[in-house]
Amino acid sequence: MSDDAILEVPERSGTVDIDSAITGAQFERLVREHMGESSRFSFRVEELRRGHCRIRLHFDKAQLRPGGTIAGPVMFTLADTVLYAMTMSVAGLEPLAVTTDLTLHFLRKPGPVDLIGVGRLLKASGRRLMGDVAIFSDGEERPVAHATGAYALPPRSATESS
Repeated sequence: MSDDAILEVPERSGTVDIDSAITGAQFERLVREHMGESSRFSFRVEELRRGHCRIRLHFDKAQLRPGGTIAGPVMFTLADTVLYAMTMSVAGLEPLAVTTDLTLHFLRKPGPVDLIGVGRLLKASGRRLMGDVAIFSDGEERPVAHATGAYALPPRSATESS
């Protein structure tokens, strides 16, 4: 893989859930049943491997802001969702995992099409996992946004938290 791999649209390999601690279907169900506002977004986990996730956010006209671009909060939600799924691909079903930080850089105007978020694990250290996400407009090779962020896992017991 080249140093510029994050700038290339990874092809969908057709391999789903390989070595992942959860399945894409389990993650989708968790979001639908327990994530409130996030469950309003129509998305599909296209690939979930240990430390890697690819999610398609289906386009909806309600996502547009003036100027015909997809709103920033929509892309932020996609990046956070990809990082959440990637975290669970390593840690297992941990609904209490929380975002500790997330930075999003807007690179280009996304078109009114599906967005694809591709995330990869950069480091796992103790109860914290860090990763990055490239967001692409469907059919485009260059990303429209890039995010870096981290998730913290809950303590396994009360003694771990002290």
